[in-house]
Amino acid sequence: MGVSVSRRHIVLVFTTFVAIRSIVRIGYGPVGDSYIQHRERHEEQRFLSHPEGADAGGSIDRRIHDSGNTAPKRSFIDPSSQLFDLVQRWETNSSVTEEDAVQVLNSIVSSVEYINHKPSQGILFIKSHKTGSSTVSAALRSLATQHQLKHPVLTPKKSTFTWVASNSKKFEQMANFASSDGSRGAPFDVWAVHATYDDSLLSIVPTKVVVSIVRAPAAAMRSSCGYFHCCPANASDPSVFDNFVLSQEGQHFFNHSDDSRRSCELERMSKEIIGTGLNASALQAAGQKNKHLTAEERFALKTQKFAEAVERGEHILLVTERMSESMLLLWSAYSLHPLDVTYVSMKVNSQSSTTKGEKSLKADEYLAAISPNDSLLHAVANRQLDKRLEKAFGDRAGVTSARKQFETLNHLINHVCGLIIAVEKSKGRATTRVHTTRKISVASRELEIFCQEKNRDGRSWHGYHSKRLKQAGLWAD
Repeated sequence: MGVSVSRRHIVLVFTTFVAIRSIVRIGYGPVGDSYIQHRERHEEQRFLSHPEGADAGGSIDRRIHDSGNTAPKRSFIDPSSQLFDLVQRWETNSSVTEEDAVQVLNSIVSSVEYINHKPSQGILFIKSHKTGSSTVSAALRSLATQHQLKHPVLTPKKSTFTWVASNSKKFEQMANFASSDGSRGAPFDVWAVHATYDDSLLSIVPTKVVVSIVRAPAAAMRSSCGYFHCCPANASDPSVFDNFVLSQEGQHFFNHSDDSRRSCELERMSKEIIGTGLNASALQAAGQKNKHLTAEERFALKTQKFAEAVERGEHILLVTERMSESMLLLWSAYSLHPLDVTYVSMKVNSQSSTTKGEKSLKADEYLAAISPNDSLLHAVANRQLDKRLEKAFGDRAGVTSARKQFETLNHLINHVCGLIIAVEKSKGRATTRVHTTRKISVASRELEIFCQEKNRDGRSWHGYHSKRLKQAGLWAD
């Protein structure tokens, strides 16, 4: 199903609200010679050895069919596995102790089968501010460690930068980042470094799929204003913030760009995920009639094309408000092990149940209307999340069952890891400290590392692994 855009939709970014009317097609995708063509390709082969992988488009190969039902079905956890039995017993509180759970997890995370369970292709994750991307990134970095994959390692300070891939000098640095396996430079198996998207990133990760996460534009703006303190109004007080958004002062604030408040600018999600530039192939595909387009109009067309690619299943957008289902989509698209998509929530809740008043709803509607590109991506992401999960699990009932199983597993992992390690989170931008408590003595070293990796935020993870590489003599300053 396509999505539509018009020139009036483009101008809406800075002027008024209009309906989406017509589709203008323009090329989106990598251009030029790929960096990977100039390097050895043996790293890429590690993804081909997994017998239950998905194809380059993330389609599902493992399918289970119920009698009388031709819809493809798939179990989140293999019913014949130790993990399935443990999760079932944990959910029903039937004869399973904490020691039992730890012993089973000890066995799984230390097994060759688990370590060799690679993703079906490289994972290129584009972080976006105030969307829960820190939670997803932590899960992906943990995945890279557990399966001995290449993920960039930076100093703690540089790990907080937003890397601009369209800048040739910055891209050269990015392509030569240290790797978690001690090597240096692309290709990387997993990428979860904060970087604004550019087509060149597809040349340093073996994939053609862009993965990111979006949030309702109003919720993202409220969160940004509260976290970065970049709005005149107090975002922590909903009534004060609602009044500001709907006032003339608020409308002037949100509709006039100012570099000093970039953290609260409109359309920040789509700008980070897609990139604000328009590549050469896109311009050529647009034809001479579109050469006069403004930067805002070009960006809206590029957003439209990306949204169409998501609709076709070529790229993946997760949804902050549906974190459990989003992690199921990651699992399905990359044929991951169920343990890989468990997560420790850094800043988000799986579901939001807050009841809003009429004024808050009007404020949210206004923020969504003046953020047409972000609103488009959020709508497409929700639609595709439903479509792809129903394809994976057969129907909505299958999705509900899988989500319940995932949430039980996630609770189990969080509980067990809480027995093994302690996490100290400081306010502000200080790094998270993770250390072992050993409240339960039967935990293996492999399970201890698994839990530590799940709990490390960006600064902590990069700090730990850069120190490890330095101690091993594998770090080049």
